[in-house]
Amino acid sequence: MSVPGRTSTPRDPESIAIVAIDPASAGGSWIGAADAMTWTMAISATSEASAGNRPAASSSLFTVAYVALRTRESGTSTRIWFAPQKRHEDAPAEGKMVQRIQLIGHMDGLCGPGGFAQDYLTEAVRIIQQLDTDAIERAVALLAETRERGGRLFVLGVGGGAANASHAVNDFRKLAGFEAYAPTDNVSELTARINDDGWPVAFEGWLRVSRVTADDLFLVFSVGGGDVERGVSPNLVHALRYGRERGARILGIVGRAAGYTAQVADVCIVVPPVNPARITPHTESMQAVLWHLMVSHPRLTKSLARWESLQ
Repeated sequence: MSVPGRTSTPRDPESIAIVAIDPASAGGSWIGAADAMTWTMAISATSEASAGNRPAASSSLFTVAYVALRTRESGTSTRIWFAPQKRHEDAPAEGKMVQRIQLIGHMDGLCGPGGFAQDYLTEAVRIIQQLDTDAIERAVALLAETRERGGRLFVLGVGGGAANASHAVNDFRKLAGFEAYAPTDNVSELTARINDDGWPVAFEGWLRVSRVTADDLFLVFSVGGGDVERGVSPNLVHALRYGRERGARILGIVGRAAGYTAQVADVCIVVPPVNPARITPHTESMQAVLWHLMVSHPRLTKSLARWESLQ
């Protein structure tokens, strides 16, 4: 759905009320579309919308709904509009208060040709367009310097980041000539350390045995980047603290600029959070895009992948 006009991004809402569903009386014109909110439908939250002007339904298939947002910060309401192509049979009833994520679940995928798939892929395109290419080139330079010094590459990740770490270790070793390792590849040692020493220090203990030096580089795949105070990925925080003690350098690909990795990294690529409801899948997907970019970069690549070598 293409909607002209000025973009406006409301504050994070605490709750959402479906106030009215009235396609027949819709009038006026669209005046904006939110660019960085969790909704996939086109919406407007400008002062003109707050004054009560209704956007026009562009066809009889569209239902125009008026929604009120109550923000955590002020408790005040802001009006927005959205226009799904059809109403989902389980959509919230008029006047019902719902959490933001519930509204997403009810309305996602109903706002244009291609539905959810189109929305998700559009978000991915926007993320790629917004990636910091200067930071990417600095990351490549850091990797090249590490290899030239004979340093090792330690790839750290948890959950999806651990799977990405294992794949990336293969690519950096086979395609780019790095001596690369991931602590999560040795399940026996990892689980023994978790059992005996505890999860927070499992990576650190593994790295201590590896005798990390100032020539080495840590590559972190994480969504949040680690946060001890919140109990999120404390193993990454302890590992990075140890790396800093040893003089190792740190490269991060994360989804949260406020996490520990972004705070201490020499270079950190933050995946733009274009949709707060899908930070994790987009971050983990972009980690794969970015490490493949790196091993394909002219400064790093040493050999072609199998199929490319057959051309």
